Amino acid sequence: SLGGDPHGLLHNWIGLCQLASGAVVAAERTFATAAEHGLGIAHTNLGICAVQRGDLATARRHFATACERAPDDPVARENYAKLCELVPAG
Repeated sequence: SLGGDPHGLLHNWIGLCQLASGAVVAAERTFATAAEHGLGIAHTNLGICAVQRGDLATARRHFATACERAPDDPVARENYAKLCELVPAG
């Protein structure tokens, strides 16, 4: 289960479409709404947006949150591990 409510899932899908079209800022707002609805994987997508903006420290925090809230998501774990190599904690 992805967790979250149907609104979270819907916002996550909308955010994915926005991200695919290159609208990173809009996607980030939409993923934030999905996360507010309890969707853990939305934090993975927020991290991806942060990477695309060049904000690796924020990306690392989002990937860490995704790992906590969606521990079975291999993408979250992989992205977090990569960011931990690039961005030290702190």
